[in-house]
Amino acid sequence: MEQRQAKNIFRSLGRTYGTFFLAMIIFLVAASLLLSARGPLSDGPERLVLIQKVIGIGLAIVFIPLAYGYPQRQIRKVQPDWKLDLKVGIYRQAVVLRLAIVASVFLVNAIFFLVTGDNDLLLVLAIILVFFILSRPTPFRAAADMGLSEEEKLQLM
Repeated sequence: MEQRQAKNIFRSLGRTYGTFFLAMIIFLVAASLLLSARGPLSDGPERLVLIQKVIGIGLAIVFIPLAYGYPQRQIRKVQPDWKLDLKVGIYRQAVVLRLAIVASVFLVNAIFFLVTGDNDLLLVLAIILVFFILSRPTPFRAAADMGLSEEEKLQLM
């Protein structure tokens, strides 16, 4: 029973990851198509474009490391004597928080890209997307992050 529940939690986590990833890609493609067809949404002064660019890059610089560090700290609190379902549940919460933070930073930068049309923000979006892809949750990564025993690893896989 515990084995099935842990596997179901990971399947759910995989679907959550896929949904976030698909939403990010769709938004990026839509923004790129809109920019190529219409141009930037704002014809504001160059100073405003610079401010938006700095805010977008600053958010990425602050929140991407935070998206890794804070959930990782939650995962490290898992004790070896806890039940597997509890461990995987905590891991799921931490990973969903990580995905939400990264997707939020991506969305803000994509909106700034759409408004300004600045290609530097496109590079930031690519870096955020790479981080998102690299932080994909897998049973192997979960086992390593939580320090699971061999028996728990077999139940999880």
